Amino acid sequence: MKPVYPKTLPVTHFTVRQVRGGYLLVALAGVLWGLVGPISRLLFAEGLGAMEIAFWRSLATALLLLPAAVYAAVHHSPGPLGRGLVAVVCFGVFGQALFMVSLSRAFETGGVGPAVILMYTAPVLVAIGARVFYREALTPRKVILITISLSGVALVTIGGGVGMSVTPVSVFWGLMAGATFSAYFLFGKWALARFSPFLFLPIVFAVAAVVIFPLAEFAPKSPRIWMLLAMVGVLGSFVPYLVYYIGLERAEASRAALVASVEPVVAMVVAAFVVGEFFSPLGLVGALLVLIAALAATRT
Repeated sequence: MKPVYPKTLPVTHFTVRQVRGGYLLVALAGVLWGLVGPISRLLFAEGLGAMEIAFWRSLATALLLLPAAVYAAVHHSPGPLGRGLVAVVCFGVFGQALFMVSLSRAFETGGVGPAVILMYTAPVLVAIGARVFYREALTPRKVILITISLSGVALVTIGGGVGMSVTPVSVFWGLMAGATFSAYFLFGKWALARFSPFLFLPIVFAVAAVVIFPLAEFAPKSPRIWMLLAMVGVLGSFVPYLVYYIGLERAEASRAALVASVEPVVAMVVAAFVVGEFFSPLGLVGALLVLIAALAATRT
């Protein structure tokens, strides 16, 4: 007998309050993701490499999500992964692992600001992909919000700042992070229509950890390093990914990408205080545009 997977309800089947709650969860994920860059810079200063940080982030998230996966399987009968397991594993390799490595390398080679800004080329790819895969309407309002968001990205990139480096290598890793980041929004909607996120997320992160492990060089660790790694794993990965996928169930993929655009603003503000990165006035104007677009996207 063909297994029947639980279906995610269309966004229109939720109340306005539930939809707005979904966008708020996505926004919370963006805020917490914004902490990863500054904490990573502190870890680089302690002698850790990008690959090792990406490995510990993946492993910690997989382990922390495991109890939730067991609980969901036992108490909620979310349905087997079945044929979707192949897609989940592939996403773990080509989506999760590549994203973790790309973003960490972008932080390492260019700084927090350039990395998160280049990563936020993702909303354009998400809007196009959501139209192709989910038939989500590319309304004039969405086009305007995307334009505002990308205009902000452009201004931040042009404005530059102190404590940052924009090189071909850092640009490559930043754009790669953007391309793989877009997969979160598109793959998430597909996966949530078939099974609980509590089942597929631990698998995705475990696969990523296995892929990254042979590429990492492990440095000696002090208590301070372990504390920073714990912050990256819990606040920068476990919690935001959890609330993001819960929120995405009630949100449109293209709008969710815009809401999560609060991440670069948070990353830039925290980086300014923690590692001394400062954008120019033009860059600050761009950051404000990104934030305006993200907040406007939460209105249903």
